[in-house]
Amino acid sequence: INNDSIKITPIGKGNEPKQVANVDDPTFKYIQKTISAFHQNIIVAPYLVLGATDARYFGNITSQIFRFSPFTDPEGFHGVNERIKISEYKKGISFYYELIKNYKN
Repeated sequence: INNDSIKITPIGKGNEPKQVANVDDPTFKYIQKTISAFHQNIIVAPYLVLGATDARYFGNITSQIFRFSPFTDPEGFHGVNERIKISEYKKGISFYYELIKNYKN
């Protein structure tokens, strides 16, 4: 802000940004493979997450954090009457089931 009469003071404690996801990490490759099994024509790539997630609590205990949600119903997210379609919820649960079941196999 180019105005000396306006002063901005941070409130609260912020968090330093965590490491960037390593796309060569075997876990990223595994998540990528699982996503591709559910969505054949999708490109899986890291992106910037705006806002706080619970991942901030794990940054000091692991070298890689992958923030991902299989739910694809953005109209119901974070708004009035927040919701998700039952069909999307079931797809998300199926994704997590496969991700956990096949991990390290």
